[in-house]
Amino acid sequence: MVVSYSIQNISYSREALFEKAMLMVADVKLLEWERSIWSFILEWLDDSKDFFNSSTSGSTGIPKNISIAKRYAIESARKTISYFGLQENDTIHLCMNAQYIGAKMIIVRAFVGHLRLSYVAPTSDALAHITETVDFCAAVSLQVSTLIEKYPAGNPLIRQLIIGGGIIHPTLKTSILAHQTKYFQSFGMTETISHIAIRTLAKEDTFYECLDGVHISLRQADDCLKIDIPAMGIEGLQTNDIVRLINESTFEWLGRADNVINSGGIKIHPEKLELLMADCIAFPYYLSSLPDEKLGSKLVLYIETKSEIDEPFLFDQLKSVLPALQTPREIVIQSAFKYTATGKIIRNT
Repeated sequence: MVVSYSIQNISYSREALFEKAMLMVADVKLLEWERSIWSFILEWLDDSKDFFNSSTSGSTGIPKNISIAKRYAIESARKTISYFGLQENDTIHLCMNAQYIGAKMIIVRAFVGHLRLSYVAPTSDALAHITETVDFCAAVSLQVSTLIEKYPAGNPLIRQLIIGGGIIHPTLKTSILAHQTKYFQSFGMTETISHIAIRTLAKEDTFYECLDGVHISLRQADDCLKIDIPAMGIEGLQTNDIVRLINESTFEWLGRADNVINSGGIKIHPEKLELLMADCIAFPYYLSSLPDEKLGSKLVLYIETKSEIDEPFLFDQLKSVLPALQTPREIVIQSAFKYTATGKIIRNT
């Protein structure tokens, strides 16, 4: 059987696609975001290479390159295709930076599942530029937020969309519930070759459900998630993600162990508090800590804005929504946060 690949509504044989990829990569006028897509296609089709490289986002440390076996990426793609019920000739859409695993796996799923691949520039308003029906798409929360700002009713051409890239603001979740699109939140990392668990963004609070073949457990010392996926060569992968196990395949994410703050003997999970604060702050923000003579570490709220903040009023609001003894002791205003290439805030550590 002759394998056919469909990209931007053009069908290719394997040989024709390989030649097309070589021409695109060699084109000096090609924009870098598109060159990244075709460079990966070329790398994937190169049978002399059993591995490909992908960069980590840098949200929890210095970005680094990781080598990934193609056979394991194929297994990961099959798990996602099965979970979302994708069928041959469905359309899968790419609107993220192809230097990172989330975007690369969109391409792999297209090839493994014989799906039609479409793509646009990975801009913040990329989802607004979709003009044909898309059966599956992945995006970061910034792209979804921008879509809602321009089109409150969303884009009905998108059937299923997974959101990666960190915490989803409750206001954003509320905004998307009325859309025709089915939204999901993904959990994963470059080391797990994209996501290993999915959370449905429905009216009720839902937990992460592991994909088929994913086994999870906890490190007893700190309740951090450990992952085993034998079919993908992953054994005993220890994460710094603190979770609560609901059952052997379902969990609730509580935050990062490296972000936990011990203030006066109270262990504080900043990510959980940040969700409770959503209605109080209209600007980007996060919680971190600073040394304190009495408490050891004090909880500090960082806000990105160039506007004036009524701090006494904000403190009163925060006290009304946060648990006792877990209200920030200080507010730090910054004109601009540092962000990773995938749009995650780099916290002050």
